[in-house]
Amino acid sequence: MATHHLTIQKYEFLIRPQSDFSIPSFLGATLRGGFGYAFRDVTCALKRQECASCLLREHCAYVYVFETKPPEGASMMRLYPTIPHPFVFEPPDGLPNTTCAAGTLLSIGLLLIGRAIDLLPYFICAFRRLGQKGLSRQRVLFDLVEVRGIGPCGAQTVIYDDRMQRLSSFTDSHLFDLAQPVNTDCREVALALDSPLRLKDQGTLTDAIPFRALIANLLRRASALAHFHCGAGLGGLDFAGLVRQAGQVVTRESRLKWKDLERFSTRQRQTMKLGGVVGSIVYEGHLGPFMGILRFGEVAHAGKGTSFGLGKYRIVENPGRTEDSCESSRSQ
Repeated sequence: MATHHLTIQKYEFLIRPQSDFSIPSFLGATLRGGFGYAFRDVTCALKRQECASCLLREHCAYVYVFETKPPEGASMMRLYPTIPHPFVFEPPDGLPNTTCAAGTLLSIGLLLIGRAIDLLPYFICAFRRLGQKGLSRQRVLFDLVEVRGIGPCGAQTVIYDDRMQRLSSFTDSHLFDLAQPVNTDCREVALALDSPLRLKDQGTLTDAIPFRALIANLLRRASALAHFHCGAGLGGLDFAGLVRQAGQVVTRESRLKWKDLERFSTRQRQTMKLGGVVGSIVYEGHLGPFMGILRFGEVAHAGKGTSFGLGKYRIVENPGRTEDSCESSRSQ
């Protein structure tokens, strides 16, 4: 039977650098780049074989996680060269361009989506391998000290530590049934952008974040993740109707600013710009139909570059007349 559920598990990896570590301005890109090579090291059976011509590519964890493409005969996104990755890194907030002293614990978040949850042992082995190879251009070695599972209510469960060398079960997932309406009469909501949001509106990157464009992006992201990684369908949602309705929600206040980020792509041998907007924005209107998809985005991120940790936001309930009605949507 088809399901409407999107399943996401959230983890916290605690690492301990063995030497002083100057944290780069875009730690998410540093993690994503080095981790990809480490993941291939621990999963690839034919290391000298190119992925595109490898006999095992249809059954390979590395190809599924990092070379994520629509399968043959896909009913959606079949003309796209790639589909959303089933993971998201969440670098620690507020640390760019600072120095982490040797021996200091550094927390790195990781989201795994759908089928990728079963690959957690590979992610743990890859983190250990990255620690042996060295992180960033500084080649800072580190130890993976602990992995914690983070439940929907924030409860933490230690599922791996470097002393036991054993992985415990963790099943406290974030479940999203976007076809199930949220019962709320919320009229005002604020979003605080914790990492740059790269959002396109009518094909162009925007620094305004119209509500309609945000909802359209989240619906596309949720639909693709559900279809390709969770075996789920969102057929109960009227996508076109929701996007039209989102056009009636207005921006009441915007304190957004553009933040430039750059990463060097080893594969393309060039520097790539990955900037986006940060700050906060307040929307006003009939928000009840959108609270479910906004809650999904609060966990799964929005926009482009999500696997690097971009597009992370928090829903902030406003004081005053709408606070209680917004809060009611969180508990459902």
